[in-house]
Amino acid sequence: MEDLNAYPEEIVKPLLVTLGCFKNCNIYVFDTKSSFWAKYWQLLYKIPLGLFYYYGLCMYVVKLFVEGISPFEEADIIPIWLVANQEFIFKFTIMMKNRKQVRAIIEHLGSVWRTADLSEEQLKTKNSLLKLFNKSANILAWQYILMPLAETLIRKIFLGQETEFRLIFTWVPFAVDNWLTYLAMYAFLGYTHYLMVYLYLGSYLLLLDLTTYISIQFKLLQEDVMNIRPMNNRKKGRLDSDDDIDDEITECGERSGCTIEEFIKRHQDTILLIEELNAIFHKIIFINLLVATLVICFFAIAAKISTGTAYIVTYYFALVHIMATMYIICYCSDMLSTSSTGIAESAVKNLWYEGDLRYQRTMCFIIMRSQEPCTLISLYFPISCFANSQLFYKMEDLNAYPEEFVKTLLVSLGYYRNCNIVFFDRRSSFWARYWRFIYIIPFNILYYMCFLMYIVKMFTEGIGPFQEVNIIPLWLVANQEFLKCIIMIRKRKNVRAIIEHLGSIWRTTDLSEEQLKTKNSTLKLFNKGTNILAWQYVLLPLAETLIRIFFLSQEAKFALLFAYVPFEVTNWPTYLAVYAFQCYTQLFMINMYLGSYLLLVDLSTYISLQFTLLQDDVINIRPTNNRKYTTFSSDDGITEYGEGSECNFEKFIKRHQDIILLTEELNAIYNKKIFINLVVSTLVISFFAIAAKVSTGTAYAVINYFAIFQVMVTLYIMCYCSEMLSASSTGIAESAVKNLWYEGDLRYRRTMCFIIMRSQEPCTLRSLYFPISISMTFNTVLKTTYSYFSVANHLYERRD
Repeated sequence: MEDLNAYPEEIVKPLLVTLGCFKNCNIYVFDTKSSFWAKYWQLLYKIPLGLFYYYGLCMYVVKLFVEGISPFEEADIIPIWLVANQEFIFKFTIMMKNRKQVRAIIEHLGSVWRTADLSEEQLKTKNSLLKLFNKSANILAWQYILMPLAETLIRKIFLGQETEFRLIFTWVPFAVDNWLTYLAMYAFLGYTHYLMVYLYLGSYLLLLDLTTYISIQFKLLQEDVMNIRPMNNRKKGRLDSDDDIDDEITECGERSGCTIEEFIKRHQDTILLIEELNAIFHKIIFINLLVATLVICFFAIAAKISTGTAYIVTYYFALVHIMATMYIICYCSDMLSTSSTGIAESAVKNLWYEGDLRYQRTMCFIIMRSQEPCTLISLYFPISCFANSQLFYKMEDLNAYPEEFVKTLLVSLGYYRNCNIVFFDRRSSFWARYWRFIYIIPFNILYYMCFLMYIVKMFTEGIGPFQEVNIIPLWLVANQEFLKCIIMIRKRKNVRAIIEHLGSIWRTTDLSEEQLKTKNSTLKLFNKGTNILAWQYVLLPLAETLIRIFFLSQEAKFALLFAYVPFEVTNWPTYLAVYAFQCYTQLFMINMYLGSYLLLVDLSTYISLQFTLLQDDVINIRPTNNRKYTTFSSDDGITEYGEGSECNFEKFIKRHQDIILLTEELNAIYNKKIFINLVVSTLVISFFAIAAKVSTGTAYAVINYFAIFQVMVTLYIMCYCSEMLSASSTGIAESAVKNLWYEGDLRYRRTMCFIIMRSQEPCTLRSLYFPISISMTFNTVLKTTYSYFSVANHLYERRD
């Protein structure tokens, strides 16, 4: 391929294998020097042979249906026919039409290609993946091609059996009754079958080559954007002078200077490459994904019903290979997505804050554009390895914030993600984020209706609430969590906004270490306690059933999780199925319960930390007369603020207002949820206390007491979060008194007075419109709970 000689060997070498597969199918991308006849004369026999093979395969499928043979008896025919349609009709046609586009994108890549140490590891990984994929596809192809021939030879020559001459899944319009005809037909079928394999391999290898190369370009751009050095007066400098070396800024790219204008041109050029790649492959990817689902199903059936070991191995190998092929397509898309969005993360590491306003705005546009990932598309829909979210707890939009800020948030947001409430996943489509609601909502409605019917059944059968006394608190908690779910779904944007707001003003400081350590230990204890309680409730009926039936040999009923089912549970399969369904819905409720409290603790701790930092700020503002405000110098013996930056009066007031606004945003999200918690908790504690008192089994008594303790801890944590906010916000007034305010002029003193007056009004969490605290709210809840418990206990004793 002469035209490729102008490009570097590292880009050409893997492409030669890929384009060689297309050349075997007479699809020429780079061969402009040859004449039209020299390139395409082979199509004179390849097209008729391919059409005859496809016609024979179609007639074989028709023959199966005409003779009344079920497709499940010859289950491997359908996937082979589907793959033949995919390769001969769609891929061949699309690749023939898009030859010029393929050539253009390779030339485009070759013209912008840069050699760099960064690419070596990625190329090594890609080449090993190509080698494995290529070998496995060839092994699978030769297995299919040679299996009927090997079976025929073994049966006729070695075993001496009278059997038909087996061909490669096709129909021929004449009888194959001698070895000469058989071998000739087999050679023809093997050749056309292998043409299909070349076409199959070529398209996947080309996709993997091009996506890897474009991903490498994005990786190089990540290094470029970090190493651009900003200058003021709208001048962007290059990193090629001796002074730049002294500033310890790494040189860009191939040790050549890179300005922000050059970076933007390269970035736009690489994005254009993605669009060109999708223009070629989006239809092919769609066909692959559509056909692969059917092919995998039929190969799985074929593997299940096959009697011969060799055929079973072949079908399972086909399954693995097709699934690996799908994974490679999705991996290519994820590789592009990760490398393209990585530019935003690298841009944050640039010294953008040293540039002027124009430079900062330009960098902001680069970050905004890079946050939209470049991916492969199937028709018009992006694809990835994991359809619902990149998937599990990876929240891409949080990567721009410090690790200490993000780390604990991932836990609480992960619990919400288990309930399909997604805050940070704008890159996925609406369907990819919320399709699980199709089964989550019906499951939870069914579980809630069963719970409700259980309570109705108790009252209709004359069973008092004191006989099944732990049902009422569990039903109340279920109501509470479903209400929380509705509130949180409505408040998703508010939660996202407050997290982004906090992340944008986050400051690292030595002051936070002890407080974060305390908070993390509290979260860990709370998380473990709740999980232990949950699993106790979930597993206790199952454990009781197993012990009674297997160890004690009693004729006991199958014990379920406090719910009514409209049929008799009389056997183990039904019991385990119903129990698994109830456990799933219970765990959904637990995820909602944990996520809500952990997120509240995270956000209130972070806001409290910001108030604490402001206490340092207000002490370190140095007043001067003539209405000028300066900051302390190092000679004055005052510690510099935070991370070594200075703070003046104007900055302090803006920060203070910003953090007060964060507290209001937090209350807007949580005030209704806190009110529901306080109301429900008083009743829940009362009923659990009665349940603990009337329980006959030690295990149930322990669980009920543990439940009381857990609910009280939850209430205490809520009140503690409010107290923490109150103490840190009012602490600003105490810190302001320590400022040298008496050295300032009248205006300075008045301003400081306003700060003290505002800080004396505490910022707290609210239950609807009422502030909560440990001294008042927690004590009030305990007193009210004890009153309810006394009344309920009195009624229970009178009943006895």
